[in-house]
Amino acid sequence: MSDLSLETTLFNETLSMPVALAPVGLCGMYARRGEVQAAAAADAKGIPFTLSTVSVCPIEEVAPTIKRPMWFQLYVLRDRGFMRNALERAKAAGCSTLVFTVDMPDAGRALP
Repeated sequence: MSDLSLETTLFNETLSMPVALAPVGLCGMYARRGEVQAAAAADAKGIPFTLSTVSVCPIEEVAPTIKRPMWFQLYVLRDRGFMRNALERAKAAGCSTLVFTVDMPDAGRALP
């Protein structure tokens, strides 16, 4: 049993195992260029890296440092212009998969 493989295909991408590095908001606050380091680690292991909407490193800095296309996580926000810009930048950076976060709390409406 020495020839076992966890390799799989997901969203037309070959992965070394059925794992993706989830988005970590503000990863760059924990380590200098944290998103770049995390993306490089995921890339070296053959798994997707998911860049957070609230990353410290801009997508244009992270994308050129890895060989495989990364995924992009998008918060659904009221500011549609911000979302549109984020999606355009993700597309330009070659992101292959869009991951939505839909569990963000929404402040209640205060009634007078």
